[in-house]
Amino acid sequence: MRILTLLPRIPIPARDGGALALLGAVSQLHAAGHHVDVFVLNTSRHHQDPAVLRDVCSNITAVDIDTSVTALGAFRNLVAPRRSGSGGWSFRGRSVPLSYWLERFVHDAAFHALETLLRERPPYDVIVCESLFTAPYGFDILRMMHDGEIDRRPVVLRAHNVEYKIQERMAAERSRPLPERLYRRFLAHRTRRFEREVAQSFDGVNTMTTTDADEFTRLVPSVNVHTIAPGVTMPDATYLERVPAPHTLCLLGSLEWAPNVQGALWFLDNVMPRILREIPDAVVHVGGRGRDASVEARHNGASIIVHGEVDDALAFRADAAVSIVPLFSGSGIRIKIQEAMSLARPVVSTTLGADGIPAIDGEHFLLADDADAFAQACVRLLRDADAAHAMGQRARRFAEQYYGWQQVIEAVVPWYQTLAQRRAGAADAD
Repeated sequence: MRILTLLPRIPIPARDGGALALLGAVSQLHAAGHHVDVFVLNTSRHHQDPAVLRDVCSNITAVDIDTSVTALGAFRNLVAPRRSGSGGWSFRGRSVPLSYWLERFVHDAAFHALETLLRERPPYDVIVCESLFTAPYGFDILRMMHDGEIDRRPVVLRAHNVEYKIQERMAAERSRPLPERLYRRFLAHRTRRFEREVAQSFDGVNTMTTTDADEFTRLVPSVNVHTIAPGVTMPDATYLERVPAPHTLCLLGSLEWAPNVQGALWFLDNVMPRILREIPDAVVHVGGRGRDASVEARHNGASIIVHGEVDDALAFRADAAVSIVPLFSGSGIRIKIQEAMSLARPVVSTTLGADGIPAIDGEHFLLADDADAFAQACVRLLRDADAAHAMGQRARRFAEQYYGWQQVIEAVVPWYQTLAQRRAGAADAD
């Protein structure tokens, strides 16, 4: 197939779940023999030389954009937001105001580059918008198709999360200042309207979990939604042979993402003291892209060690006896759990953190949602190395069965082909 993928950032180095999902989808489709062109927003925060993508796709078009959050930008968005929706900016159909969260990714230079690309290249079989942050560009593509500038082809959203739910959950957290909660509620409202518009207008939505699929169906009952979880690359023997240090925990996740920060602080403040009462020499290693002052303030060099960004996420995780995923907001699937399973490491997670992973509590991982239960689950695995090893081996077999990239590609390509055939049939009928 000829596939155009729109990326919200360059996902190299792939050191967080979002980057792994982006890079894996592109590279594995390319490796399977498909022609995959990439249009990528080279953001100021994750800026890279686009050449790093050269070996994982067919062609690259990159546009530098600044996604920095500014008070002036937020104010302008409140009073005069850019709008998107069916028809986009050029023809007068329905449109909705973009939340500032999304508007930061909308740049005129990127529209111009995308439109030039589409006019110059042969038609694609399917166009994939990776995450809601590239969906405004999907609407511009639909506008070009409507105006007859390019042939009609299916446009798909690959939804890494239901984005409005993230803001909605954070708006409900009483620990946040009231002005922030009110603003996040406003962001959630605007984002929800846009997600509904995407579900109504795009040819399909690929969600990572059935929970997210159900949410899109609630937004738009007629949505063409298909759940295909991302895969993980199974680690080689050098990682599997690493011996984890006793009584060590691994908390790995991007600290640029608010739900990860929230979960890390909850664990460090409420769970780790309970673990230390049972196992005084226990240590939690915290790693991930970005810096958060609140998390760094918990570093004591003994029981809590904050490493910052790590060079080798697999080695970092493999060297710990237990991986933890304390999440209470967000949606989508946790690649960090899939990755830990692929390394044969046991996982303790909240129920929300493990959403979308059809594993069995007590067999493939342990689930707990309050501080006492979470601490006891960690203590159980830290004290009984044999039980932890056995659970890790079961988790590895589960990951091999469900999350190998070959299975993922074998699921997603037929769906793309069905969408392309359906769109071709509709064009013939016209």
